[in-house]
Amino acid sequence: MKTSTHTRFRHLAHSAAVSAVHSAAAMLAALVLATACTSPADDADGSPASTDAISFGATLLLPGNSGEHAAHTRTRAAHTRATAPVTKDAFATGDRIAVSISAQVKPYTYGADRNFSATHPDDSFYWTPGQQQQDNVIAWYPYSDALPSTSSPLNISRQDTDATFAAADFLFAGPATLTRTPSSALTFSHRTALLRLNIKADGKTVVPTPDFTVTGVEVEGTPVNATIDPTDGTLTQTGNTAVIYTHPCAVTPDGYMATYEAQIIPHTISPSPSGGTLITVYTANPDKTYSGIILSSSYEAGHIHTYNVTLGNAHIDIRPADNDLPWNDGDIRPDLPPTGYDLTISTAQELKAFAEAVNYRRNISNTSSVEARFARVLQTADIDLAEIDDWTPIGNNASPSYNKFQGIYNGNGYTISNLKIRSGERNKGLFGYVTGKDSSTPAVLTGIHLRNVDIDVSHNSNISCGAIAGEASTSTVITFCSARGEIKTDVTSTAGDYNHSGGIIGNNSGTISYCRADVKVIASSNSGNTSTECTAGGIVGYNDGTILACEASGSEVSAQSDAAKAQAGGIAGFANGYITSCTSGVGKIIANGNGQEVNAGGVAGTQYGAVYSSYARGDATASGGMRQAAGAIVGAHNGVDIDLCIGTGAGGQGTSSLSPSSGILYKADATDEEIYNLMQTKDFTKEISTTTYDATRFPAYGIEVTKVTFSSKGAWSYDPASGKIRIRGLPSVTGLSSVTGSSSVSPP
Repeated sequence: MKTSTHTRFRHLAHSAAVSAVHSAAAMLAALVLATACTSPADDADGSPASTDAISFGATLLLPGNSGEHAAHTRTRAAHTRATAPVTKDAFATGDRIAVSISAQVKPYTYGADRNFSATHPDDSFYWTPGQQQQDNVIAWYPYSDALPSTSSPLNISRQDTDATFAAADFLFAGPATLTRTPSSALTFSHRTALLRLNIKADGKTVVPTPDFTVTGVEVEGTPVNATIDPTDGTLTQTGNTAVIYTHPCAVTPDGYMATYEAQIIPHTISPSPSGGTLITVYTANPDKTYSGIILSSSYEAGHIHTYNVTLGNAHIDIRPADNDLPWNDGDIRPDLPPTGYDLTISTAQELKAFAEAVNYRRNISNTSSVEARFARVLQTADIDLAEIDDWTPIGNNASPSYNKFQGIYNGNGYTISNLKIRSGERNKGLFGYVTGKDSSTPAVLTGIHLRNVDIDVSHNSNISCGAIAGEASTSTVITFCSARGEIKTDVTSTAGDYNHSGGIIGNNSGTISYCRADVKVIASSNSGNTSTECTAGGIVGYNDGTILACEASGSEVSAQSDAAKAQAGGIAGFANGYITSCTSGVGKIIANGNGQEVNAGGVAGTQYGAVYSSYARGDATASGGMRQAAGAIVGAHNGVDIDLCIGTGAGGQGTSSLSPSSGILYKADATDEEIYNLMQTKDFTKEISTTTYDATRFPAYGIEVTKVTFSSKGAWSYDPASGKIRIRGLPSVTGLSSVTGSSSVSPP
């Protein structure tokens, strides 16, 4: 990670510059004195009618999220990441918002109790006697005494300082209902889009020197004025365009010279000679100017749109990155103190000690009564396991102790790198065996991001291996996790033992949602029993549970067996549960063996469970064995439900006996738009357990496991400007490439 010389922007500054943007605006409606919720009125005897001031919590929620994954509210004071920080990802103590009730506007300030209260106690809104709720509450951030209107619109042209960049961001909440008991919260969302530009020299025609620097970036051709709809906070451009002076980021990705960003009023530009977003880059040593155009794009409120910019003498190359995902989507980092957890972990030594405590059924410390296997754990920093040559997984399913992990591990969006496993029991991964205490108290793995996974193991008995965990039982919830690396497993026994290996989980009976894997999975077995399986999958080896909204993008997934069934799939090798809204871009899916069955499929090698609204772009091949089945969607299809699925890989229908229909498409050159349109023709819903953060609860332990209705339609998004389809809600993690579509921007 490269850090620039600019002072890192951590929180929005509150200064005269913030007020200057908004303070001149008039109210869109006349200020009507509220009949309730103002200062406390006096009764006839002179006593106050109410002394109960209105206060409330707040969260930042992504627009279009439908409330499924409430985003966090946290500060980044001690958090350094490989991507530049977004403008506002949490409310911090001292932040001031405007609250409007019955057309009255009052300033409220975020306090240490994680609630907004009146900035001046004498100027609060109050509950009236007997009042239990207040409807039609709106609020916005930064504070201004009126919403920008037609006569004085929001202006974002100047963003080159911390203060002006902060002022260009606009958060809005409401209209909402506040309740008195229990105290409720307002949900804010970003109403601007964020354009982020990573800049580097091409190294050929423009060769950087130590003194060569980027001194500024200008954006032109986008609207800089907007009015705000007071009913929902939507920004509407006024048509005025001007130069936007962008903000230098403090953190730049590896391989780039600088990163600049700008708040953009949401809009769509069309590819025309006069359209596009003009990017101008200024450099020093030598002093030069480079220009290029983003010919078409759609800037969505609450989204980061990232472009990689390469400077050359003849042209400037601008290409979209794959991480233009929602700002807080899939990012679970609540602003909760460490006391909300049983244990916090920030180093490799602490993680190893925790694993040992779980595996030997110890308490988390000598002074604690909490058993490690039941603990609520929060990771608070990136962890490098490079010094541990052979990791022992957390939780086991072996005699005599059977010390399965049954608690909550919140990776908090940080990474764990260089996980290496060379030996151990049959359940292999960061975690070994994970299960809840019971159906009402599931085990939870969330926000865990593994990089440089290196698992290469042989075992003379059963193997269940995944980067995140070897095996997950029915009472396990896995959300917002990702992994990148390689897994190679081999069962050396001839006694009839199985091998289940997957990019995320080896053997899954739980619920996996919103996970990504870029893992090469190679599984083999010397078992002499034709009834056992060797399974390999981009997400799961053997699935008996639920897989929703997951993406696999490894270079290869293969299963090879001497006698056991060999089954390989882009998502799951063997699929007996439920798979919906998943995509596989695994390059090669290979099943090979001398046994009875050899099956390979773009989504699943062998399919017994339901598969809906999913597509695959990999090539599936099956060879050897007494029976072979390979298909672009599934290999062996066993007559159960499959609908709205597309296979673009070589082989098409193959030998799966899955015929084309209105909901089954085989097309090597299928566009992302065709895929999206098919996915929208029908909706498949399922009640699932997932994780959310509820700021109105305390302690929340960072996450809440909740039941939601998952919608296959709602899982997909499509950007007509870039021609990309993607899964909503996948964790935006640096270092993982997306397989959902492709896009390019032509140079001028």
